[in-house]
Amino acid sequence: MALNDITKLMNEGRQSEYATPRETSDFLPQDADAPEALDDLLTTIGTRGISVLEEQSQPTAIQPKTSTDAEDGEDVDLGAPGVADDTTDPVRIYLREMGSVPLLTREGEVEIARRIERGQLRARKALFRSPMIMRHVLNMGEDLKTGERSIKEIVAFDDEEITEKVLRDRCQDVTRQIDHLQKRYRKASQLSDRLTNIPAKRKAREFDRCRGQLSREIVRISRSIRELGLMNSELLRMVDRVNRTMDTMRSLDRQIAKLQNKIESTRSEETRKELRKTQRQHQADLEKLEGDSGVDFRGLQRTQRQIIRGQMDAEQAKHELIEANLRLVVSIAKNTATAACSFSTSSRKAMSA
Repeated sequence: MALNDITKLMNEGRQSEYATPRETSDFLPQDADAPEALDDLLTTIGTRGISVLEEQSQPTAIQPKTSTDAEDGEDVDLGAPGVADDTTDPVRIYLREMGSVPLLTREGEVEIARRIERGQLRARKALFRSPMIMRHVLNMGEDLKTGERSIKEIVAFDDEEITEKVLRDRCQDVTRQIDHLQKRYRKASQLSDRLTNIPAKRKAREFDRCRGQLSREIVRISRSIRELGLMNSELLRMVDRVNRTMDTMRSLDRQIAKLQNKIESTRSEETRKELRKTQRQHQADLEKLEGDSGVDFRGLQRTQRQIIRGQMDAEQAKHELIEANLRLVVSIAKNTATAACSFSTSSRKAMSA
């Protein structure tokens, strides 16, 4: 995909704050591996704050007001839902269409709330199970002990009064939890090193048992991190770190692949030597970044995709809830207008009598 195509899609997405799968797939070349290429594109635009919505869930666009729009203070005829008229007023059209959609039931509201919660939970699980974030939390504990960071900027507090004693007790509690988490992380690291030394085919039973133990330990660590009660700002800091690290890894990986193509296509041995030297340097940089992060490129890529998918699911549900709230506002406005009209008619009849 050309860089100007991606830039064009980014600009269109930022203007509308969303894009559709059809719009994104239109930018893919014909010879691309569609599922993989589309997934990479969705991941890229997802990190730029652009939501990818289903075709049927696109936001309803409200056109700018024209000269035929109702002036400030002028009564607006909401119209009956489903009744056709000849008006070209975008406000009336919008209100009529919004009023034609049934309001959410109590069960529908609960289902949307559950979808938001499931999306957020999916994103947090993927985030907290990443070795890079585990290290981040361990370093956070050290920063609390040395006083480099305050407990107020890391964890959320209830509505209780925040006194020095409350801060001190909460800091001690969080650092104690992180110390316990460090023991679990050390055990998980030992299991991971042991797993790499077990031949998967020759010792399949031992390999599966060790992998199961490692998976359970990672789940325990993830739950321990969730129990810390981190603030949303701290969660966003973690997600941003994943995205920035992933951007660097992806750039190095693409440069390595491009250099490999140049090496295979060139005939000059001298040029090949220079290209291989540059390629080895990029490979060393990538391996160093993987070592510092505690996770390889493919592993972090899977984590980022799971985080973005969870965020997209939650944002989609939030968008539907906002639309439902707008429909409720329209319904209340229509009922109020109808009641006012009935009261006005009754008043006129009473006065004429």
